[in-house]
Formats: sequence, C-alpha cells, structure tokens
Amino acid sequence: MKKFFKLVLANLVAGVIMLVIFFFFLVGMVAGLGSSEQLVVKENSILEITMNYQMPDREMQQAFPSFDGSTTLGLNAAIEALKQAETDKHIQGIFLNLSEANDANLATLQELRQAIEAFKTSGKFVWAYSDSYSQSAYYLASVADKVYMHNEGVLDFRGLSGQIFFLKGALEKLGVDMQIVRHGKFKSAIEPFVNDKMSPENREQTQKYLNSLWNSVLADISKSRQIQTRELNRIANDMLAFFPEDAQRLNLIDGAFGHNEMLQLLAEEVDEEKIEKLAFVDLRRYSKIPAKKEKRQSRDRIAVVHAQGDIGVGKGGAYSIGTNIARAIRKAANDDKIKAIVLRINSGGGSALTSDIILQDVLAAKTKKPVVVSFGNVAASGGYYIACGANVIFAQPTTITGSIGVFGTIPNAKKLFNEKLGITFDEVSTNPNADFLSNTRPMTSFEQQQMQVFIERTYETFISHVAEGRNLTKLHVDSIGQGRVWSGTDALNIGLVDELGGLNEAIEKAAELANLDGYRLVHFPKEKDQFEQIMEMLGGVKNRMIKTEMGELYPMYEFVKSIPMEPAVMMRKPYIEEIR
Repeated sequence: MKKFFKLVLANLVAGVIMLVIFFFFLVGMVAGLGSSEQLVVKENSILEITMNYQMPDREMQQAFPSFDGSTTLGLNAAIEALKQAETDKHIQGIFLNLSEANDANLATLQELRQAIEAFKTSGKFVWAYSDSYSQSAYYLASVADKVYMHNEGVLDFRGLSGQIFFLKGALEKLGVDMQIVRHGKFKSAIEPFVNDKMSPENREQTQKYLNSLWNSVLADISKSRQIQTRELNRIANDMLAFFPEDAQRLNLIDGAFGHNEMLQLLAEEVDEEKIEKLAFVDLRRYSKIPAKKEKRQSRDRIAVVHAQGDIGVGKGGAYSIGTNIARAIRKAANDDKIKAIVLRINSGGGSALTSDIILQDVLAAKTKKPVVVSFGNVAASGGYYIACGANVIFAQPTTITGSIGVFGTIPNAKKLFNEKLGITFDEVSTNPNADFLSNTRPMTSFEQQQMQVFIERTYETFISHVAEGRNLTKLHVDSIGQGRVWSGTDALNIGLVDELGGLNEAIEKAAELANLDGYRLVHFPKEKDQFEQIMEMLGGVKNRMIKTEMGELYPMYEFVKSIPMEPAVMMRKPYIEEIR
C-alpha cells in the first residue's frame, strides 16, 4: 500500500510539472513570436518618447506580462538609448509626444531631462507636443527646442503641493490604537496614525523641501525657456498660462495647433514630402537594440549595483532591497576586473538590520576600490543608511533624502477584536514576556522601556555611521537628523551629499577615482530570466532534487529545463520517484 501511494504521489507530481512545463513552453513560444522581429531603424527616423509607461531606475524582465497592460522602461536603459541615438545616423531628432504621459517623480524627470539636454549637443532637434500638459509633462517638455500643444488644450503650471491623509479618526472608530516608539521629532511617517493634521515640525520640513524642489524646477525651465524665475512664479501664482494663447504669449510654448499640423511640421523638418512617410521609433523599442561594441573593449569594469524599493528582511527581489544587494556589492568587491562600484539607490528605507548588513559590505568594498553612490528619487532613512559610508555621494537637486531617524509601530487591536468583532483572547506562558509585543493588548511598561532602548540604540548607531562616513560630528548629524527629510540641494549644503548629478556623473566620478581611461559597465544584481522567475514562483524548485529510475540525484531545475528541448522525454515513464 505504501508503494502504491508513493507511485501515485510521484505520478501526480510529475503531472503537475508537465503542466507547468507546457504552460511555460506555450508562454515562451508566444513571447518568442513577439520578439523575433529585429528592429530596423529606417533612414530619417524620429525617436519618439511618450512616457505613457512607468520608469523605474532599472527595468527588470518580468516572468509574465502585467494584468493591467502597463509597461516599463528603465531609466538606465532610456539614458543609454539616448546616448546611442546621439551618434545614430538614422535618428534625425527626438519627438516628445506627451499627450498620454504618466506623472513621474521629479528626480527621474530631471535625470531624463539632463540626458535629452546632452543629446541636443549632437545638433539634432528635440520637439515636444501634447494635447494638454500636466505640470510634470511640461517640466520634461520644456527642455525641447520647440514646445507645442493642441490649440484647445490647457497647460497646468501652478506650483507644488503636498497633501497627507490621516488615519487617526478611522483607527479610533475601528478600535485600533497605534502605539508609537520613535527617536526624531521630524520622523513624520507615523503621524497619519496618531495625528489628525501635520505637526509643526512636519509642516516646516515639508514646506522647506517643497520650496527647494520647486526652485530647482523653475531653474531648469528658466534656463531652457529664457524666462526669469520671478516671472515664472508670477505666472504660476495666478495660473496665467492655463490657455494655449496665453502660454504662447508668455513664452512657455512656441505654438498651438492640431495633430496633423504638428506632423506636417515634423515632416518638413526631416525633409519628407508626406506625413504618412514619417518614421517614428519608440524609445522602448529602440532601447532593445544592442549597443555597437567597440573594436577594442576595455577589460576594466565598473559595477553598477541597483538598490530599488523598500528594504526588507531576507533576500530581496527586483523591486525590493535585501541581502541580495549586500551579496552583489561583495561580489563586485572581490572581482579583480571590477575597478569601482556605483551603488544606485532609490529607497525610502525599511529594516535597520538589513541596512546595516549592506552598509558593512559597502565599507568593506571601499577598502578595495572606490564606491560611489547615486541617489534617484528618494534615498531616505535606510536608503541613506546604506549610502553614508561611500567615498562620494551624488544626488539630484530634486532627490528626497535624509530622514535620519528611527521609529516602531505596534498596533493594539484589543477594542477591535473585543468590542467590534466579539473576539476575546486568553493565554498561558512559560515566561513573563513570552508574548512580547502582542497586538491584542496595550504594551506593558517593560515593553515600552525595551522598545525605547532599542530605538535609541539604533538611532545612536545610525548617526555614528553617518558621522564617521561623512566626516561630521555626531552633534551636527543629530541636528540635521531627528527624522528630517531634505531635498538634494539642501542635503549638499549640510554635508549629507557631495555633488549634484545623476547616474552618469556618478559613473564618471567612479572612473576618475579608479584612474580609468576606458571601462565597461556591468549591472548587479544579476537579472533573472523568465524561466528562473517562474521556478522561483513555484516555491524554490530550483533548489530541489529528484531521484531518477537509476537512483541518481539530479537537480529538478536542470531536469525541467531540459524537457522542452527533448520532447521524447515526455513520452517516457515519469522519472520522478521522490522529491526532497
């Protein structure tokens, strides 16, 4: 009987795996059909940037297409594509077609804007058009030589605002008490749980960094459109450029007309007789074209380690930070071909322990080769923690950083369970604190004391690392810490960052510190292919073993991966006898 059940189980497992294989094989065939076409860039092509997709720091291959049809283009891939387009004889210019543009973070737009500015040095044109401009879309469009819009559209230009929603009243109605332990009067992440409006400290810091971000936006627009920042503020104050004719009169745009007229102007610019002959190539597709390799490639490399997402406990993933980032830094540090490391960070923070683990590897790597940090949209709290030990730190003026502070939230849902749901709890324990930090009762005085000690210790460690890494006094770090966030511009003034710039500038600095004339870029963590992602989703199949009929142990991952390439295997008696 035991052998019978064993055989049934083996065949059941084999059947499940075969179904998975068939599904993956089908997905692979469909994907292969869609990607088999090699993009050929025609003569007189125009590189089109629509921004109707998400733009994370680094684009990662997804095992399955998104259910909502959304797509992405990594900022790093976009910048590399723009570099390639500068010298591509088939690309005549760039068309920023922003009618369907998604709103993006300012630091991302600023870095993309800088890449387009660099493209303009090639002498090729950059034009922008939109049915209507959101404020972020106009900020990007303003870098263009010519900015146009539909004659019935509107231009949203009115300044920045920040709104916070507060949950205190809702939590009280639900019977949940959020117990907070923190160090840092500016650590505002917990305020929505305990306040019904901004604290004076949070209002002060938010107003300051919003003003800094807006001033940076105005400076960029002022430079591109040749309009004084004072005049731009006057326009924003009363929304004077809302209608196209007013926007043109105030020099925010160069003209307003319909789509066909826009296409006709583009056709004339590239010497095409008819608009039907215009050749557009989307930036996402263009970014897939392999860059032309130099005849003699340098053996020296610079590693770019991408750390994006929340910092959590465990390995981490494509859009989360974990020990995978520490391993990537360690691998780059121990590779003799890699002469410098650039750590690109886009994170609002998270686990203090994981942050410290990553920082220790940054410090160890720095003893072997230069480590330069590049901040994206946000590098705050744990995002700043992992950066503070680097040789040099770059930030965009519109980066949000700092937030050197620590907090813990312990929800007490006793009233919710007892009074709202009628659920009660009782328990027995072997020791007085066996149920430490239960969410079904208030914290005891001992628990409050222990948590406060932990928070204070973590904060002390945090500011000590920052003081040592940035060559500042702990007193100064504490004065700019307390959980306060800063713009990249203000962070430069107070010593939290060294230079303003994007990923390209950070890479150039790394090359300078490593005395490199030529180099290649390698990116970490290693991107997993679709097959690896699917196997991981199935619960770590890659690490499991199977036993063949001959009694040999064989990695299941290699066995499964080989089956689509050997169809005859599917017709044989199932290999699998047991999984362990």
